[in-house]
Amino acid sequence: MKVSLAPTMPGRTDRVGWLMTMWLADYAARTGIDCVYAEAPSRRTGPYEPEGRLLGHLRDLGWDVLGSARTPDSHRVARIRLPAAPSPGLAALIHCTIPAATRHGPEEDKAQ
Repeated sequence: MKVSLAPTMPGRTDRVGWLMTMWLADYAARTGIDCVYAEAPSRRTGPYEPEGRLLGHLRDLGWDVLGSARTPDSHRVARIRLPAAPSPGLAALIHCTIPAATRHGPEEDKAQ
């Protein structure tokens, strides 16, 4: 599973990045996906640069930085990965209406 355009940044008080991270890890676990992949801007990666602070924030949320790459339009990005992890109590914080079909397909989902 790959995520794009996720609104999170260091210093936010609403903890949206943490909630999204928790939901993504849980959704991946429920659907049988091992990891969630994303990209984050990484033009400058010093600790006081916006991109460096963002990568540090994402690491704090549980994302692993895999390396960097260039997009087709030549922007430099960091490739990041989040391991799947179930969070049974998450429904108390997030109401999700996206069906969780597994990678086995609808027939096997019915049998389980």
